[in-house]
Amino acid sequence: MSEETVGRRKHARHPIQLPLAVRPSGGTSRLLSKVGDLSEGGLSFTSPSPMPRGASVELEFPVYDRRFTLEASVASCVETANPTAYRVGLAFLSPTPSFRLKLAEQVLTINQLRRDLSLQRGTEVTLEEAGQLWVEQYASIFADLYPH
Repeated sequence: MSEETVGRRKHARHPIQLPLAVRPSGGTSRLLSKVGDLSEGGLSFTSPSPMPRGASVELEFPVYDRRFTLEASVASCVETANPTAYRVGLAFLSPTPSFRLKLAEQVLTINQLRRDLSLQRGTEVTLEEAGQLWVEQYASIFADLYPH
């Protein structure tokens, strides 16, 4: 991430893959995906179709052993190298203090897991790998959010 990009963000983004359900506000069908990165202010994910900037959505995803349902709006949507996939950036609308606290705890836990695994293995473990291992620990609780 460039310094310019970081300078425009209010919150640091953490690469992590969590299961995610996205439903347009007022809609009935939901898209199952995975979070690509996450911050206190929003997240990104991959969608098979574009989403209009400013559209309201409802999100459901795990943070530790709890499910959070949040309202968000589409902040960005760009086509990826795969012409049938779009990277969608969402901005949370009024995240609760408990969500922010759980999110901060989760990020710290995953960072500590990465450090511990790196020491145990004698080689650098990526944040993505540590995040995936963490998700696997809680996968059964959120099995319905994982795309099959």
